[in-house]
Amino acid sequence: MSDAAVVQAESQLKSAQAQVVDKQLTRAQLEHAIASALGKT
Repeated sequence: MSDAAVVQAESQLKSAQAQVVDKQLTRAQLEHAIASALGKT
């Protein structure tokens, strides 16, 4: 595996990890909104 391929793979991994954090935040926000709408907060 070339150095460029390793750098690209690491970049893709970091991007995927950032997307996971973003999706977790979105989920938490949606769960809170649903709970608020149902009067569970």
